[in-house]
Formats: sequence, C-alpha cells, structure tokens
Amino acid sequence: MSGIAKEVKTTKAALYYHFTSKIDLLTEIIEGASVSCKKGLQAVLDENSESFEAQLRASIIFCLKFSSKQSNLIIFLQKIYIQNKQASLIIDKTKKEIIKIWEKMITNVIRSHTNDEHFDVRLTTLLVLSMVHSFMDRGIMDSKEKIKYDYEVIVDYIMSFIILAE
Repeated sequence: MSGIAKEVKTTKAALYYHFTSKIDLLTEIIEGASVSCKKGLQAVLDENSESFEAQLRASIIFCLKFSSKQSNLIIFLQKIYIQNKQASLIIDKTKKEIIKIWEKMITNVIRSHTNDEHFDVRLTTLLVLSMVHSFMDRGIMDSKEKIKYDYEVIVDYIMSFIILAE
C-alpha cells in the first residue's frame, strides 16, 4: 500500500481509511472499470437500436475508444491479472459478463443474415473479440506515440469477417 499511496500522492493511512487491504482497493478499481465499461456498452446498444448491425458497429467503436481513453487503467489491469490471483478471478468474471453481451449482439447480427442452425456463434464471438482486443492493444501502444486510427475502417474490417464467416 505504501507504493500505491506514493503513486496517488496520499498517505498510507488515508488509503487504509477507505480500503482494508490492497485486494479491497484492487476490487474497487476492477469493479469500477467493469461497471463503466458495461454501462458504456449498454448505452451504445440503447442509442443504436435501429439494427443489430448498427449496435455491433457502435460497440466495436466504443471498445476501441474506451481502450484509447483508459489505456493506463487497462495496462494496470493486465499487470494485476498476472500478479494477483484474486484480482484475476474478478477480471475473469467481468470478461464472462461482457462476452455474453457480445455473444447476444453477434447472434442477432448473424441471425439477421442467415438461417444456418449450425453456425457456431460462440466461436465467431471469440474470434471477433480477439480481433477487437488486438486492435485495442495496438491502439493502447500507439496512443503513447499519438498515432490515430480510423475506427470506421477497423469496424468495416471486423464486420466483413462476420459477414464472410456466415
């Protein structure tokens, strides 16, 4: 907690006033980021209710912008995930919740384009999220160098994968 207190320019006592342990602090950070991401994603879905495809496109852009704006937080969470078992369990729970949201969106997009009952939505969801995650990671690295990406081009690329996968 000493290192954290120094980093955020407060005292160790002030941290312990609000959090009983480092894991309590980590839990609060992780849950705060999770709530922020899920609320943002839900707002995007609500604002783009005209079509499932519009929702998916807007959700991809939201994730890319979120990672760009929150790059330091995401880098921190990636480090914590590796270093702390309790934190990794909380992060995994959040990932599962977010994957369910994406799975529903991708299912709706695919069902609006095909009637194939054997289409593997779970696999498509994981592949799409892998692509989004790769672009997010690239964006985080490049944000340090002030490189800007055209989000629409990235979305077109990912959407073309989904359409081809059908």
